[in-house]
Amino acid sequence: MKTAWDHLDDFVDLPNDVRELYIRTGDDNHGYVRPGVERFDGKTPELRHAFNICTLNATNLPEEPLPGFAEHISSLAQDFKALSRFILQALAVSLDIPQSFFLEKHSHMLSGDHDNESTLRLLYYPPIIEDTDDKN
Repeated sequence: MKTAWDHLDDFVDLPNDVRELYIRTGDDNHGYVRPGVERFDGKTPELRHAFNICTLNATNLPEEPLPGFAEHISSLAQDFKALSRFILQALAVSLDIPQSFFLEKHSHMLSGDHDNESTLRLLYYPPIIEDTDDKN
């Protein structure tokens, strides 16, 4: 996880024109979301950067400006898929139903390395800078 956050920090430090190459577009949830695009309460612009990962296709990940990003994200996604499988199997065992029951019902989310219905979302919140002007 730390490596993923470090890569996101490095991504946020890239020039705007490079970040824009990975912008989320249209109905696709995959990609970079710059500050101000999403609204917290429907009105207030979010100050954070986000990178939604819905595909592990290297052409959609910032590998060239961030060497190692795609490999680390792919590894992390595989770990999360393994965790998901474990949790689904544990739920089935706890309900005394066949261990593969939930795995079969969620196979569309757990198969392949490309587009699926799950999203790994990395969020970067800029530091808060307090106003030190003492107007008293």
